[in-house]
Amino acid sequence: MSAKRSLLCLAVAAWWLRGVAHSAEILAVLSGDQAPYRAAGEGLVKGLSNDRVTICLLSELAERRDQLAAAKVVVAVGTESANALARPGGPAVPVIYCLVPQGAAESLPPALGGVAADVPLMTQVALIAEALPTASRLGMVYRGDREAGLRQMAAVKAALPKGWELVCEAADQHPGIASAIDALLAKRPDVVWTAADGGVWNEPAIRALLLTALRRRVPVFGFSPAFVRAGAMIGVGTEPADQGDQAAALVRAALGGSAATRLGPEHFQIAINLVVARKLGIELPAKLVDRADQVVRP
Repeated sequence: MSAKRSLLCLAVAAWWLRGVAHSAEILAVLSGDQAPYRAAGEGLVKGLSNDRVTICLLSELAERRDQLAAAKVVVAVGTESANALARPGGPAVPVIYCLVPQGAAESLPPALGGVAADVPLMTQVALIAEALPTASRLGMVYRGDREAGLRQMAAVKAALPKGWELVCEAADQHPGIASAIDALLAKRPDVVWTAADGGVWNEPAIRALLLTALRRRVPVFGFSPAFVRAGAMIGVGTEPADQGDQAAALVRAALGGSAATRLGPEHFQIAINLVVARKLGIELPAKLVDRADQVVRP
């Protein structure tokens, strides 16, 4: 196919999509234009191959009021979209969320159903115990000035094996995240656990943690495979496309009249960074390395 013909086909497809957008049954609202949100949207579209889906950014929602009003189900991709669509005056039709951490999902109205992005805490803690059989002190930084942060801390403490201790540091009690990280590591945790909490772990904070923890020779448990590739020793995470695909099943149920349901991820990946493990002088169990989905090797 020539380049001119390809461009013509794309133009016709774009025109057709604009024409059917107003009759779409499902409107997916992405929190942003970043790759994870886009991948979740693509997973949703793939899972709903027989239904019409329109995707827009949260920043465009004000311009999409007609589509929002015509939709039979709205899908919120990411925490920002979920919070926006859950506000009073939001859609009168079912709202399904995905790519939302469990802590954030707990703050949403019960009428919203969806898929939490977190791997269950018990699973995460069991993986840490398997990787570090002599560990007993798990460290975490949390937001003590937020209810979600306090709930998260309590949930982690409840998930710990017998004999383990939770070592905490409240980020809101420090002038910056670097200070909170220093204070936590001064308490000598055996491993630092992290969660997908943008109020604590943004990109600069992650870099600060990885550099400081490596210097102090403390392993970090990351909340995504990308985090592990960046320098955490071990971690877990869900694939955004899988989140979208799982949300598609809830959308189909909602279209059929089923009540809202809240689920955890069906699939998750284990990631291991053997380069970091070697620098820390830690030999990870061979069975765990063999089971990992992603391994960064020397």
